[in-house]
Amino acid sequence: MEPAIYKDRITLCYLVAAYLISMTYQYYRFTLNQHPADTFGTIEIAGYAFFLIWSALSVVDKRWAVISTLVLCVTQISIGVFYYFPAIFRYRHGSFWDWAEAFVFILLIALAGLRSVLHLTRLKHKFHFG
Repeated sequence: MEPAIYKDRITLCYLVAAYLISMTYQYYRFTLNQHPADTFGTIEIAGYAFFLIWSALSVVDKRWAVISTLVLCVTQISIGVFYYFPAIFRYRHGSFWDWAEAFVFILLIALAGLRSVLHLTRLKHKFHFG
């Protein structure tokens, strides 16, 4: 029986880096207190913890776990494109650092999603799913 842990942890590193950068910048925006949407309380901490725990599934070498990671990435990109940028970002009158944080976050999430797709392809060939 093969181990269920995937040896390549780059996807996990992308996701953890994205969430840590986002969390750090959210806390920074909260300390500036320039916009009502810039909060950093129990709900935000619980949300980041939830996403970090969900990200840990990226190292499980099972099809359902990789699909779950891919769902996480697609969900995060969808929230960014359809909610965050139209509803929050445009009211902040984004500075360079707002744009940089958003770009790096979306890029890291997209790279993690791409690696999940590649991992799914590898699993398909490994287990001969039709």
